[in-house]
Amino acid sequence: MSKPKRKYQLFFPLNLRQSEKGFSLVECMIALLILMVASLTVIAVFNYSFNNNASARKRFSALLLAQQRIENVRNTNFINISAGTTTENSVVSDSVTYKVVTAVADNDLINGLKAPGPETKRITVTVSPLNSTLANEAVTLVTFRAVTRPGPNREENYPK
Repeated sequence: MSKPKRKYQLFFPLNLRQSEKGFSLVECMIALLILMVASLTVIAVFNYSFNNNASARKRFSALLLAQQRIENVRNTNFINISAGTTTENSVVSDSVTYKVVTAVADNDLINGLKAPGPETKRITVTVSPLNSTLANEAVTLVTFRAVTRPGPNREENYPK
């Protein structure tokens, strides 16, 4: 009579071939290397995304600041807007320090002829974050203001 097989021998037979014994150390190292490279690429994508979002937040905050300065100039009387350039170096908005440059240029030409006074003013506002080397974080807005002088047909269009 033959010897009965033990219960665990049904699940783990003793006559395994060399190729069926499991992973070798080299195979495990190659698998870990592949996982490491894949995880590093994912981390690099997340890092790029975080930096891009921070830069977009700075640009948006700079845009809001530039729009605020443009609105301040639009709410000023035309006569009180003087030509020239002003620079503010420490304007804080959204916990970022910006440099704000406002340039006003007079234009006194009407259809190529010199007018008695400045007819339009070109207002340029440039907002750039301080301590930043990226040029694409600067925001520039340009607007024009015109004099509110009545035209030659005032009598016909606007009765007294």
